Amino acid sequence: MNENKAVIHREGSLIQLIFNGRLVASMGWQTGLEFAKAIVAQCKQANAHEKLHAGDVQLITDSAILLRAGAGMALSNHPDVIAEAKKEALHNRNLRRYMPGGVRSQQAVGTPAIIQHEPKPNGRGTP
Repeated sequence: MNENKAVIHREGSLIQLIFNGRLVASMGWQTGLEFAKAIVAQCKQANAHEKLHAGDVQLITDSAILLRAGAGMALSNHPDVIAEAKKEALHNRNLRRYMPGGVRSQQAVGTPAIIQHEPKPNGRGTP
C-alpha cells in the first residue's frame, strides 16, 4: 500500500511543503497563511460535497425549512443543495403540513459571507 506523506517545514522565514520527500512549494509566511486558508475552504467544500453525495438529507431539509420560512438563504452554496432544498420546500408533505402558506422565499442565495477587500484610496494618500 503506497501512502502519501506531506510535511510542512519552516526554514527561516520560508514555509516549505514537502510531499513524498520532494519539495513542492516554498513560500513566505504571508503566502503560507493565504495557502492555509484556501486549503481549509476547499476541505470544507469537499466535506459538504461528500455529505451531499452520501445521502445527507439533513442539510437539504434544514435549507428547505429556511426557504419555507422566508429566510431567502440556504445552508450551502452548492447549486445541487440549493436546487434540492427548493424542491423539498415545495413538495415535502410534512413541511407543507407544519409550515402552511407556501414557500415564502422564492430565491435562495446560499450561505451569507463577508468578503474583505483592500480599502480604496481616498485621494489624500490614506485609505
